[in-house]
Amino acid sequence: MKAPSYRKRLKLLGNILSDGIKLFRMLHDSEELLREQLIKGDYQALIDAEEKRSLIQDQVNALEERRKALVPEGTGLQKYIRTTIGKSSQAELFSKLAEIIEELKSIRIIHEVNRSLLQERLRFTRELQERLLSDRFTYDERGQLKNEKRNSIKNLDTNC
Repeated sequence: MKAPSYRKRLKLLGNILSDGIKLFRMLHDSEELLREQLIKGDYQALIDAEEKRSLIQDQVNALEERRKALVPEGTGLQKYIRTTIGKSSQAELFSKLAEIIEELKSIRIIHEVNRSLLQERLRFTRELQERLLSDRFTYDERGQLKNEKRNSIKNLDTNC
């Protein structure tokens, strides 16, 4: 298959980077929405936000495939731009690449915050589940508290 012409490569790379900026901004916004839903505890909105983020991630993966089709394996974008694109066009492409890198850094930070929030929610849910659903708070078939709870109540009575 014939390699694309210089103009075609330049246009393809410019489009890939422009699309990357848009997608990573969308991903950034979706991570922020996910954070808001984690804080609010609205689980349906949380699921919706995660589905939206997942769809954007699919688009990012498709964009990566487009990049791989243009840039030879083992060659980073910076090196590709420096070695195959004329000096007059490099500044614009490097500027777009810098925007993508900044978005990725920001996404990484929000993602870590989201991870911490989710871990805290899970810890809280597990603790709540343990307290509410443990055997020590259950009743037997006669409607009386099971032994552990009854004994702890008796201990309270004798200590008063």
